Amino acid sequence: KAQHFDLQRFNSLLEKKAPAQVEKQLTLLRQQVQAASASRDAKLLAQSSKSLALVYLSGMNDFDQAMTCLITSLSIEDSLQWEAGKQYTYMAIARVFEMSNDYANAAHYLQMAIAIDHATNDRALQV
Repeated sequence: KAQHFDLQRFNSLLEKKAPAQVEKQLTLLRQQVQAASASRDAKLLAQSSKSLALVYLSGMNDFDQAMTCLITSLSIEDSLQWEAGKQYTYMAIARVFEMSNDYANAAHYLQMAIAIDHATNDRALQV
């Protein structure tokens, strides 16, 4: 089962890790995505896809795979009208753009995450 997604989890997935640890994480997260898909657990699939994206991003610098996973996550969160989930997906998309040196899009998606933070009064981002 995927861990609850919060700022601490988000940051921990972006930490650099040894290649063997990255491979282990990728294997585990791919299995979680498959299990969530098979059980039709939409929230778990969204969270697992987002986690997988962050490992692709931080561990492999694979922007295409990361963005594919994030689009999957965002489409599920959008269909569920799950704003708290979208907040971290927007932050991850912003990170992809930042690492790609596309700062305008990075700022755009970060602003979207901040808007959700303010609208939900969650203040998870402490902005």
